[in-house]
Amino acid sequence: MRARVAIPVLMVGAVLLAVVAWWPALLAGALALALHRAGFPDAAVTVTAAGLSETEISLRLDAAGENRIERMTVGHPVGGLLHGRLARIAVEGLRLTLPLDGAAPSGGGEPAGDPPGLPADSVVVEDAVVTLPGGALTVRGMAESAGDAVTAIVAAEAGDLAAAAALLGVESPVRGAGRLSAVLRGRRDGGAWSLSPDGCATLTADGLQVAGERVAAPKGLCLKAPDDGPALVLSGAGLTARLIAESDRIALPDRKLAADGVAATAALEAGRLTVDATAKALRSTQGPPPFAPLAVTLRAERAGDGPLSFTAEAKGPAGTVVEVTGAHDLAAGTGHAEARLKPVTFRPDGPGPAQIFPRHGAHVSGAAGRVAGKGRLDWGRGGGLRSSGELLLENLSATVSPVAVTGLSGVVRLSSLVPPVVPAGQVLAVKLLDVGLPLTDGVVHVGLKRSGRLDVDRAEWRWAGGVVRAKPFEMPLDAPRGTVELEAEGLNLGHVLSIAAVDGLHGEGTLNGTLPLRIAADSVRVEDGVLEAAGPGTLRYDPELPPAFLEGDPGSPTGMLRGALTDFRYDTLKLTVNGTAGGDMAVKLAIHGANPTFYDGYPVALNLNLSGALDRILRQSLDAYRIPDAVRDRMMEFDKTTP
Repeated sequence: MRARVAIPVLMVGAVLLAVVAWWPALLAGALALALHRAGFPDAAVTVTAAGLSETEISLRLDAAGENRIERMTVGHPVGGLLHGRLARIAVEGLRLTLPLDGAAPSGGGEPAGDPPGLPADSVVVEDAVVTLPGGALTVRGMAESAGDAVTAIVAAEAGDLAAAAALLGVESPVRGAGRLSAVLRGRRDGGAWSLSPDGCATLTADGLQVAGERVAAPKGLCLKAPDDGPALVLSGAGLTARLIAESDRIALPDRKLAADGVAATAALEAGRLTVDATAKALRSTQGPPPFAPLAVTLRAERAGDGPLSFTAEAKGPAGTVVEVTGAHDLAAGTGHAEARLKPVTFRPDGPGPAQIFPRHGAHVSGAAGRVAGKGRLDWGRGGGLRSSGELLLENLSATVSPVAVTGLSGVVRLSSLVPPVVPAGQVLAVKLLDVGLPLTDGVVHVGLKRSGRLDVDRAEWRWAGGVVRAKPFEMPLDAPRGTVELEAEGLNLGHVLSIAAVDGLHGEGTLNGTLPLRIAADSVRVEDGVLEAAGPGTLRYDPELPPAFLEGDPGSPTGMLRGALTDFRYDTLKLTVNGTAGGDMAVKLAIHGANPTFYDGYPVALNLNLSGALDRILRQSLDAYRIPDAVRDRMMEFDKTTP
């Protein structure tokens, strides 16, 4: 009986001993065969130590040994081997350069399917380095797998992001060096593996450029998994990804732009990429900034290898809304965007240009009217950013101290949006320009240089029944300073004399001359303005209540002066004007002529000093003001054309 029991036991023991004895060779052969079939025909496996429960091997994937595993320790208790399982696989010194020559693996191979599971209770990888050819991308890390769960610590470096993308067969507009540090956790669920960062995977970059524009993210990007699922899922159907990226600040240093509080969600499924992003504040890093911070939302989509299309909306103060649509061709590295500023209506008691455009609007007050705009941006590989647009002004009124404008209307073309540049010769209609002289019914041809200087090459207004023209001039838009030389033609003497506000003073005739305006920080002065009569005319001064200097008995000098002025027929008349807009003006009147009823028309030369407020002149014709047809036609076409 004992013999019958002993024989099977001995047979089983012999089989086990044979398995143990032959296990290292079986393991090495199986691994070599699997590697050959996976496309590594020069792979070789060497057993460096063997025992009953553990075997150490070294593994070479190519003839030169550049791709290798320096030591792999395989734990194989006999009980596990009987069930086709290994207890533990530990890998140290993994060195792998990915073959990216486009050649298909030799030796056949299994068709694509779900990622295989490992026949081991646990797998540990330490000191692993995976690179792309030429060191374009290097990944260092360690990983541990237990059952269906895996944890990895990864540090990836790309010395040249464009080169790394090219080796992977992707044409990328991104240049620079990048680094990724992450703790990753994954799990096998059926036939699929899911993988997510544990907290933040930190992505940083040096010398980063996107489509030729420098980009800086001082604290990098935090990459996270969404709350409702993993970041990556790899299955037989392919790769599905949903990833959240966050950054305190992303900047374009060359454009002096920055976005604060950036958050984006990217999703990749069935070859379709969608990105939804927000920025709490898109702002200028210049001081003072040309525009106020904008809250931005963006959505981008790409199907397969097609272009990336996007829409965006930016909201700012005073109800400012800018809508943007566009596309970027990743293969060509070119793109475009069309922007539209929805109509903004200013009211004197509400937010104004100072809130929207702090740099150029800081000196603007009392704004009223309507503004709308549209623009286009284009960019390309090596071409930088190009932009243009148009701005619609409708009945805009404001005070740019010390100059007041009423009823500014027209369409302004911009050859650049950042910085704003307006080509010379843009035509605007002006209902009233008050620079101390209330100039009405005007047309101006303006431009704005890249330096921020306003360029006026032609300006013409109506004033005092005649025409006033400005000689071409330039001055800073944000702080008007300088001299504007006005040339007057065909002015009505009676209207001009009303600046003196002297009761009973009237005149008939036509004046021509010059009025130099000195524009300072808080004032406009007329300095040595000269208006002269174009020919003979009439001057009458007969107040109901004569001032003290004209009161006197008939025959007295004052009485004679008053009598001469009641109906004075001048041959020459000259007015000199000095003073501050809104304040007292010094007006000197020099005339030569005679009164037919005064001493039988004996010639008389008189010099009189008059005073008054220049801005008391009647602002006639404003109610009947009409925008010129050429300006109105451009305004009517504004909404019918694309940027």
